[in-house]
Amino acid sequence: MQVEWIGAGRRDADNSQADPSRLLNMYRENLGGKAVLKSVPGTETFCELGGVFMRAMAEISGQIYAANGGMLYRIDSTGAEYLTGEIISDAQTSISSNNGKVTVAAGGDLFVFDGTTRTVPDTGAFTDIGSVSFIGQRTIVTERNGRRVQWSGVADADTYDGLDFATAEQRDDVILRGAAIGGQYWVFKAESIEQWYLTGADNFITYRPGSLVDIGLKSFGLFCTVPNGGFIVGSDNIAYIISGGSMQPVSIRAVETELADSTADRCYYYEAEGHKFCVIRFTDRPAWVYDISMNEWHERSEGVDHDAWSAVDAVPAYGGYYIGTARGSVRKLIKEPIDADQPLFRRAVSSNLRNGGNFFSLDDVEFLGTIGQERVRIDLSGALDAGTGLALDAGDGNGLLITGVTGYRGAEIILRLSKDRGETFGIEREKSLGDLGEYDRVLKYRAFGTMRNACIEVTVSDPVNVSFDAAAEVKIS
Repeated sequence: MQVEWIGAGRRDADNSQADPSRLLNMYRENLGGKAVLKSVPGTETFCELGGVFMRAMAEISGQIYAANGGMLYRIDSTGAEYLTGEIISDAQTSISSNNGKVTVAAGGDLFVFDGTTRTVPDTGAFTDIGSVSFIGQRTIVTERNGRRVQWSGVADADTYDGLDFATAEQRDDVILRGAAIGGQYWVFKAESIEQWYLTGADNFITYRPGSLVDIGLKSFGLFCTVPNGGFIVGSDNIAYIISGGSMQPVSIRAVETELADSTADRCYYYEAEGHKFCVIRFTDRPAWVYDISMNEWHERSEGVDHDAWSAVDAVPAYGGYYIGTARGSVRKLIKEPIDADQPLFRRAVSSNLRNGGNFFSLDDVEFLGTIGQERVRIDLSGALDAGTGLALDAGDGNGLLITGVTGYRGAEIILRLSKDRGETFGIEREKSLGDLGEYDRVLKYRAFGTMRNACIEVTVSDPVNVSFDAAAEVKIS
């Protein structure tokens, strides 16, 4: 019989024993009518910016701009960074453009950069700026902790008429931010969301009747654009995809539990190998990632203990995707399963295997995966003990010192079994996926004993791309 790994991450912290299924740093992909588990993209360092607190990133005119540590940086395709100018370090920062100029809303101010100079224009109607966007050849800003939006002159991010504003007044709550989505302007408020359209007249934009949604944006950072749409976390702790002028819920109960109980601070979007991923980043747990292509969720973490993912934003540039970390590092997403210079620990936890509530013996578990395709380089440097003390001294009298010598071994996966529906796991069992060219190896684990429930966990930490079927062959008696 087969035991399913997971169709999606489903482990709900409020009831973890009901379904312990997890995908940590792995996601599912349909391949020839069956599902396989693959590694999430790894990262490599592209550049290190001065200071910490990455606030926002954007791709403008073919280059990356990053607001980090109270400064705006421009980053070219070689990873060289150029200090563009001073801004305000503020968690509520947004970046946009206007015909080659870069606009930044941060700390209540609007900053405009033309490549050589920085201006702080007087917007006229209000001076406390909440967010900035671009639509219909105009820069549009929102009032911080207020209800008004204002727009610039045509193709001019520096010029504003104090009478060119409108008020979001369908509900009496304040605006968090605004964004251009699919040719319309969306106003995200604390308790409601409005859609506005371009009028073609002097008032430029106005509310679209019937578009009011009595759900707000949970916080400023929990919004991102996706191709032809958007992705948000609502004030109701539900994640939504925005498409075609409507909002569709996509979150599962496990995600909604963490949105209510943990601290989510950012949403962003990236693509990898044909998959489109929307990320909800948490400060105190792994990120939840929604795969639009599969309509499934998985988790993204860092380190051996699966800590929070440090990435706070992502942008497409130079033929790939680049992330900015909370510590001011810009990294490129790569296919190799490493996190900068650290291992990328991947883990899959199965659903519960039961035998109608009766005890059973789990005789063996067999996996089908990437066998004999890659091998791991290992360092064999060290002191060779001559045993007699007569060999060349390695510095401590123990023998000859060998450096720069490497060897290879097959990639390994580690299996553990839980008999209590994923609450605790037993001893680790390691198996090799075979050295390069060992294509006929069978990955089989035997003799697990008697139990009423079986839950299987597999971990891969070697820096090689391995994938395996999303279901395992098991034999019970």
